[in-house]
Amino acid sequence: MDPESRGDMHEGFDFGHPSTSIYAPDFGLLPGDANVWPEQLGPSFKKVVMEYFDSVAALGRKMAQIFALSLNLEETYFDKYITLPAAIARLLYYPPQTGTVDMKAIGIGAHSDYELFTILAQQDDISALQVKNRDGEWIHAEPIPVCIYFYRR
Repeated sequence: MDPESRGDMHEGFDFGHPSTSIYAPDFGLLPGDANVWPEQLGPSFKKVVMEYFDSVAALGRKMAQIFALSLNLEETYFDKYITLPAAIARLLYYPPQTGTVDMKAIGIGAHSDYELFTILAQQDDISALQVKNRDGEWIHAEPIPVCIYFYRR
């Protein structure tokens, strides 16, 4: 992200369900299972990750309904626009940095997400994520311990 940096320090696995939609008609459906799953993590890895993905996608659809209600629209107002989303998920690992932190070698550089919204589920209570507030200041986004319930229709 920053041309002066030494590169982002993280490992990631991106996967998802590309699809057609009225907004991206040429994106198309990928034939078969286009995601490449790491074999060394065993056969249950894909099953567990896809169950999580499907649950988070359902949560995203429910959040779109909540957004509609907050705008005084019908609860299902946005449903027709998100029937075939190109939903992508990223599993990221940021190795710990000890001692003096080199600001030219950070986990991931400053960026804006391009989705409607981002659902971030953090596995631990390490405070490392920062967000820029309306005043242009970087502040820590402290992890909030939560119990995650998977929403299923």
